[in-house]
Amino acid sequence: PVDAEARRHYAESLWRRGARSEAVAQMEEAGRLAGEDASLWTRLAEMHLSQGHTEQAWQSVERALEIDPKLPEVWLIRGGILRTAGRHREALVDQLRALRYAPRDRRILLDVAELYRELNEPERALQTLQTLSETYSPGEEPGRVLFLQGLAYVALGRYDDGAASLAAAVTRENPTPEMYYRWGAA
Repeated sequence: PVDAEARRHYAESLWRRGARSEAVAQMEEAGRLAGEDASLWTRLAEMHLSQGHTEQAWQSVERALEIDPKLPEVWLIRGGILRTAGRHREALVDQLRALRYAPRDRRILLDVAELYRELNEPERALQTLQTLSETYSPGEEPGRVLFLQGLAYVALGRYDDGAASLAAAVTRENPTPEMYYRWGAA
């Protein structure tokens, strides 16, 4: 009952089983016991955010920032909260701050690229996606990355490049009707 790490692991097990509210309760208790563990508070914020509890997520992420403002995951989750609230520019600032602390982190690069796309900045989205692609071996890029590259190329009027990226995307993972549609449109 007083071991924060045991509660944290138990919370993760509950989360994987689908017992979300029980997992959050265990993680909150772990946070109360551990106090100064920024990664724990960050994970709690992530759990809250995935359940749509943005206020609790915000409180947890702010607690994590007080403990360690240089932890990239804190800024990533904070940006996710802002993005959920429709505050895309502010979210981008936080995502870029996360990228400053972890410049080759794939998850952060993908989020930054998606934000640029949502903000209708295809050139910056494409630059970010190309940086992300460089973190993979040639031919190992995930379909999502290729799909977003294709959308960026199309938005820039580079239809042949877009069609090539979209064609590669449908071969990498379970293609969706939207992927085929975008490929055909390109």
